[in-house]
Amino acid sequence: ASISPNQATLQAGARQSFAVTLKNETGSAETANVMVVIPDGLTYVAGSATGGGSVNGQGDLQWSNVAVPAGGQTELRFAVTANGGVAESTT
Repeated sequence: ASISPNQATLQAGARQSFAVTLKNETGSAETANVMVVIPDGLTYVAGSATGGGSVNGQGDLQWSNVAVPAGGQTELRFAVTANGGVAESTT
């Protein structure tokens, strides 16, 4: 899996979108469970997670049983905002 931001730095209050790409190089369809820890200084943008992602009790994003086709990939997206100061992207 890989995670990519759409910009390298954020100003306070700015929105940052991320794409999480799951690749399946096997010959059969697979499912995956994914968790993304939201770092301190960033806040998840409610409703921005695609593919059924939700916030767990610790404030992190999680997806369960994400279908990844044989020889293919699935992309999950979400957004955060910077709480204050300048936050560097963590990839």
